[in-house]
Amino acid sequence: MPIQELEKEILYFEQHREDLLKQHQGKFVLIKGDQCFGAYDTAENAYQEGARKFPGEAILIRQVLQEDLVNEMPAFCTGLLYASF
Repeated sequence: MPIQELEKEILYFEQHREDLLKQHQGKFVLIKGDQCFGAYDTAENAYQEGARKFPGEAILIRQVLQEDLVNEMPAFCTGLLYASF
């Protein structure tokens, strides 16, 4: 899914991060358009609710943290080292 499909949701999250931190720090929020539809203890619970409310539609599920976590994995961990082109 192209990131452009979630531009509105990402913008909403960034604009409301401080408020979300006050109310839902550490939880996973379900965002569709410019609205938050709930905070959940797990990403799986947020996904299940999002799939129920918005079947087949793009939704954003983000953990509410002060700073976003960055996953750094060397290419060999993901199998890219052996990719053939």
